[in-house]
Amino acid sequence: MQVECSYPVPPIRLYEVLTDLDFLIARNERYGGVGTPTVEQTGDALVVTTVRRIPLEHAPAVAHRFLGDGQLVQVDRWAPPTADRALAAVAIDPGRIPMQIRGSYDIRPVDDGCVYVAAIDLKVKVPLIGGAIASQVSGLMRQLLTAEMHFTQEWLAR
Repeated sequence: MQVECSYPVPPIRLYEVLTDLDFLIARNERYGGVGTPTVEQTGDALVVTTVRRIPLEHAPAVAHRFLGDGQLVQVDRWAPPTADRALAAVAIDPGRIPMQIRGSYDIRPVDDGCVYVAAIDLKVKVPLIGGAIASQVSGLMRQLLTAEMHFTQEWLAR
């Protein structure tokens, strides 16, 4: 799955917003995050950790027994940005949920600013119904990423 959005700012400015604690707290509050995100320098990487929760009311009933409380821990590991590019590796720890979520963020320049591309790979390890669960969760993730990208546009416009 891939979601992208354009912004009228240079890549470094978008990177600064996406790793800003005030922005992360506001985004978390708006989109049902759990607790307070953290931003830590680890070697040359900037690591953003966010606890999230799958909205179980939108998950298929058959999936509820696999989803537990729906809590996930997302870790975005941002490489040192350059003047025109920022890259992050994304890993989501699903706890006891039998799925694997990995991906990347790529912010690169375009003529009038930058484009932010989120590429996420989701695998559900449940026989027979794994595909249906993956499709549902993937759809929810696409909606969330799209909403968060629009929130970022609003944040930048302030």
